[in-house]
Amino acid sequence: MRDPARRAEYDFTRKYGDSVEGILAQAGEAFASGNYPLAEELYLKALETQPERS
Repeated sequence: MRDPARRAEYDFTRKYGDSVEGILAQAGEAFASGNYPLAEELYLKALETQPERS
């Protein structure tokens, strides 16, 4: 991918998954271990993630 923003989104999704539940679980683990910058990034990502609509 040539677009840096899309590449970053793709990399993030590959690393943490794209479900809100998965992102929140990772954020909780990061927070519990004291990795607050990662927890913040993940919580913000969870806010941006939209559930699939049918």
